[in-house]
Amino acid sequence: MEWITAFALTLGIEYVVVSLFLKDWHKAIVPVIIVNVVTHPLVWFVWPSLLPLPYWIIGAELFAFLAETVMYRYLLKIDWEKAVLVSLAANLASYMAGELIYAAGFA
Repeated sequence: MEWITAFALTLGIEYVVVSLFLKDWHKAIVPVIIVNVVTHPLVWFVWPSLLPLPYWIIGAELFAFLAETVMYRYLLKIDWEKAVLVSLAANLASYMAGELIYAAGFA
């Protein structure tokens, strides 16, 4: 799968998840774009050069979760507990979607 395709899918999936948590479709769009513009290129282009498989995936996903937790906390002005849940759910959903796409042979 090309990066731009994965990025678009990530944005779509994480937008839906964050919106469901916030119960506000409008409030989610800009923060979801910001956090993914920051983290997604690093996950795709930097982390694979730092560690061998499967360690880079573990490191990259942990990095994305932690960085996005902090960014959601301040961008959405939500408490830490909700920021952790939002980030965890959004990242888990997009990661699992990617795994399903690969497993189904679409990438």
